[in-house]
Amino acid sequence: VDEDTDIFAGRLRERGLEVEARGAELFVTISDDRAYDVIRDTAAELDLPLSRMELQRHRLGDLFSAPGAQQPVAHG
Repeated sequence: VDEDTDIFAGRLRERGLEVEARGAELFVTISDDRAYDVIRDTAAELDLPLSRMELQRHRLGDLFSAPGAQQPVAHG
């Protein structure tokens, strides 16, 4: 989101997600598919457009990790 990042991050935390702010980006740990719904629903409730949502990968092996493995997602 491009505005009200602190409010958005706070709501995600209230709903049980692990959120880390790094500059203008938010990193959310995804432990299951429910997290995507929480992110989407929270953005809609706050009338905040999501500008980008992507998986963060650091190593080539991350591309082949097991489904359901915890991976942070960047939001900005």
